[in-house]
Amino acid sequence: MSDRLQAYEIFAELMDRKSFSETSRILRVPQATVSKQIASLEAALGVQLFIRSTRRISPTAEAEELIPHVRHMLDARAEVLRVAHGELPKLSGKMRVAAPHSYGRRILLPQLVEFMDLYPDISIEVALHRSPPDLLDNKIDLALSGATILEGPYHQRLLSTHRWVVAGAPAYLDQKGRPSLPMDLEDHWLILPEVFPSDMLTFDSEDGRQSIEIRARLTGNDVDFSEGAAWQNAGLAILPDWMLGHDGALEQVLADYVLEPIPVRLVFPEAKIIPRRVRALIEFLVERAGRM
Repeated sequence: MSDRLQAYEIFAELMDRKSFSETSRILRVPQATVSKQIASLEAALGVQLFIRSTRRISPTAEAEELIPHVRHMLDARAEVLRVAHGELPKLSGKMRVAAPHSYGRRILLPQLVEFMDLYPDISIEVALHRSPPDLLDNKIDLALSGATILEGPYHQRLLSTHRWVVAGAPAYLDQKGRPSLPMDLEDHWLILPEVFPSDMLTFDSEDGRQSIEIRARLTGNDVDFSEGAAWQNAGLAILPDWMLGHDGALEQVLADYVLEPIPVRLVFPEAKIIPRRVRALIEFLVERAGRM
């Protein structure tokens, strides 16, 4: 073990014990080593971590700010070692996860099932929504956010990037024709979800950027509604790309013209210590997103 890593382990134990002698006993190292490593860590960081007196020690504000990061680092190292030895960390407990309706059913659900197979002692309560809930009021541990940016005391991490696409039912396209250029959409009624971020469709292609005004015949507050309307031959729907390819009911058009991206973010409340089960789910989802 490196001296710096040992210093962090001693620091974490000392934060719990508030005693050099007790820390020495628990870690089975000489008390002089405890004092030396703490002094070395303070010198390296350029801050005082403990106020020492003849009867007790007290952590400084800098130590209180540092300790959650140190515990996170030590936990992560321990999990890496367990995985390297073919072990999965023992995780248990309950999590509340929020996700947009369509993404939750089509993308998140199979990933959660796989995650729970790995960690059978974890239970997950899923809240599917059309508009993001307040994470703190609803005790949400982790939320997935698409087009809507969540404001508040939250950490946000990009999970993946999807695209808006234009799609229609094959029967509708056979009857009305398949557009080959963005300007051809002027001959079609469009079905638009409220979460679409603009009143213009802006396409990028090898020929440059083209924008057309949206003439929405039908709007709804849910992308599943837009998909259903397209099934009913009501027009061409603007949909996230994750809604295509599952059942083949809708056909994408203008595939050579790229609409704006949909960033999918992982959002979780700011906290000094993120529960290990939540961190495990975050890393699992990030790893799975890399396979898509």
